[in-house]
Amino acid sequence: MRKFASTLTFLAAALLSWGCDRGGAYPNRPVTIICPWSAGGGTDGLSRQMAIFLEQKLGAPFNVINETGGEGVTGHSTGALASPDGYTLTMMTAELNMLHWRKMTPIDCSDFRTLMVLNCEPAAIIVPADSPWKTVRDLEEAIGKNPGKLKASGTAKGGTWHLAFAGWLAKAGLPISAVKWIPTRGANPSLQELMAKNLDLVCCSLPEAQALIQGGNLKGLGVMADERIKGFDDVKTFKEQGVNWSLVGWRALGVPSDTPAEVTNTLMKALRDIVGSAEFASFMKTGNYNVSIREGDEARETLDSMDAEMGKLLGMPEFKDLEKSGYSKDTYPAILGCALLFLLSTLALRSRKQEPAAPASSPSWKGPAAVCLAALGYAALSPVAGFILTAGLLLFLLFLFLGNRAVKSLALAAVVSCLVYLVFATWLRVDLPRQFIEW
Repeated sequence: MRKFASTLTFLAAALLSWGCDRGGAYPNRPVTIICPWSAGGGTDGLSRQMAIFLEQKLGAPFNVINETGGEGVTGHSTGALASPDGYTLTMMTAELNMLHWRKMTPIDCSDFRTLMVLNCEPAAIIVPADSPWKTVRDLEEAIGKNPGKLKASGTAKGGTWHLAFAGWLAKAGLPISAVKWIPTRGANPSLQELMAKNLDLVCCSLPEAQALIQGGNLKGLGVMADERIKGFDDVKTFKEQGVNWSLVGWRALGVPSDTPAEVTNTLMKALRDIVGSAEFASFMKTGNYNVSIREGDEARETLDSMDAEMGKLLGMPEFKDLEKSGYSKDTYPAILGCALLFLLSTLALRSRKQEPAAPASSPSWKGPAAVCLAALGYAALSPVAGFILTAGLLLFLLFLFLGNRAVKSLALAAVVSCLVYLVFATWLRVDLPRQFIEW
């Protein structure tokens, strides 16, 4: 038994040390860039290229993780609530300006320190190359004659491209429900569905559909901008087609708002060198990304202005039918907590059943009460001490309560808490509390 306990203790120590800071100037270990949208889209492409540039400039690995789900809530929440040490960056998108207005999350731009706005992209309507519609007005007429028949997508419901599309319908005097919006995880899967004839049109940026447009499979029907987009000179603006409507999405790199100044200064210096390089200019030109570099006060003004605009737009009567998601960043941790509570309750009750009959002075409710106290203790301590330390301590006390020896209880508690953290926080990217010990 001692050998078993020693082995478990060794494994726990190995897990605790894995990924810990090795000392030295920032960055001295891998950095994560969170992309809130799926692989293959414009946000993903920009995220991955910026990861390459930052890795070359700062000499540490920069890895992109696609934190999709919750209509943008998952990725933005994970980034905003990450440890403010500079090792988690977020490729923020314009959805951040609308999620809080829809009561889907309290997180907004103020939860981030915006390092730099990299590009702004106007929305566009993309249709098959053989589509019968030649202009935006043609499409408006088709929608009016066939309400509820056409299907469109481009992002999650209530995302930037959906809002741009719905705003255009409202501007044209058409109900939002006149076109069925199919939620997806970004532009790339939407375009694939359009190619497969499962959609009639897609609303996204022109660069996201560049390859399919150049290949002759799709065409841009109109772009919601004040002027035509370079590289897509044959795609007329909505205003040129008699529709007074425009909406621009943005992408920016950010870190949690309380990230230390020395870390943000290092990142800002690297970003200024990157955006001033010929390699960056070449990438943006090749991908037809609209370069819109803004930092400091200018970046904050851009995001705040867009936030106010989205608030007005989402407050319009035409947008009242946009569903509010029940998703929350606490959904998975809540499920995990309930599962652990049920498991520990079962163990406590089973342990009591196997013991000799207790004296009358020893009430049978001690087991469940101990588990409930542990759950309350976790809720109180985890935001301060973090998941691993809190869960490890409470599990240790519960294992002792169940009659295990101290050494065995300590080893089991350390291994279980570390493994749960590894599975949920590292692999599944659930936002568990992080403080003193984390990776």
